[in-house]
Amino acid sequence: MAQDRRPTLRIHRQRMRRLSSTCRLRFNLSLTDSSALPAPYVIDHMGTVLAAKGIDDPGFTSLLDLQRRDPKCWVKITGLERASAVGKPFHDALPFARALIDNAPDRVIWGTDWPHPNVKIMPNDGEIVDLIPLYAPDPAKRHKLLVANPEKLFGFAKM
Repeated sequence: MAQDRRPTLRIHRQRMRRLSSTCRLRFNLSLTDSSALPAPYVIDHMGTVLAAKGIDDPGFTSLLDLQRRDPKCWVKITGLERASAVGKPFHDALPFARALIDNAPDRVIWGTDWPHPNVKIMPNDGEIVDLIPLYAPDPAKRHKLLVANPEKLFGFAKM
């Protein structure tokens, strides 16, 4: 039986209201009731997508729908090594990153997932960085992913 995470989300909602903070979430793609959170939230590891399930996986399409309809929803483009079914160079995970970026280019951020705990295949961070232009080929979207969106979400000074 799947664990019901709604009580956990209720606790996060209460804490976020008090702190006026951003919440980073890592959860199974089937859990999509996070839109009830009162502040911006970041879904980590592209929602723990699994490339083997394909781009039309109901969990992934639910994530795209949540990202499209909830302006508080941000997605971190990270963990392609976790998502990949075939291993290096992790190209089977690229369509998922690309779809999330194209779906809401103003609400995606990038991360390395360093130090890569609990992975089957340890990635080289240089190789992970080399993937960015493959899933974010448009320079304007890439700038948003790497610079403008983190500035906006976390309140960093503009560079």
